[in-house]
Amino acid sequence: MYEGNVKYEERMVFWLVLLILPPLAFIFLYIFLYQALIGPLGSKPAPQWFILTLTILFFALSYLFGSYKLVITDNSLIAGYPAYRIHLPWENVVSAEEEKGTMWKYGGYGIRIGKIKGEKVLVLSLPRTKYIRLKLKNSKWIYAIISTKDIESALNYIRQEIEIYRKD
Repeated sequence: MYEGNVKYEERMVFWLVLLILPPLAFIFLYIFLYQALIGPLGSKPAPQWFILTLTILFFALSYLFGSYKLVITDNSLIAGYPAYRIHLPWENVVSAEEEKGTMWKYGGYGIRIGKIKGEKVLVLSLPRTKYIRLKLKNSKWIYAIISTKDIESALNYIRQEIEIYRKD
């Protein structure tokens, strides 16, 4: 499934997404079924295609952004959501440190593109987690900021792999 041996893995749930989007999807599904089986809802009902589109969209977004995974192998680091993951070979990671502060300086939680000293930063963040800032080379991002539940373990594994590839 992953290149190399998995040394560390975390799975997290993005509760904010799952508390909002699935209930909305079920509401729209109910409205769709009600209008299909019983009759129009209100004097100017929304078209069925629109309600069905919103239902599918909210279910899809729940799946695509409702979970997060961080995987550290002996070849690379993989972090992200089912919709978007970054794959960073260790040759491209220069350093790792804990990112202090809040993610609001990058625009909030989820997938964000921000700036540090004028350089582009990719942020993959979840609420109530710690953050690791990875300095990158040979990448369109100067930094990647990722979420983790266990900052000490994740940083330890990342730093070990950086040292191994630095010696080569």
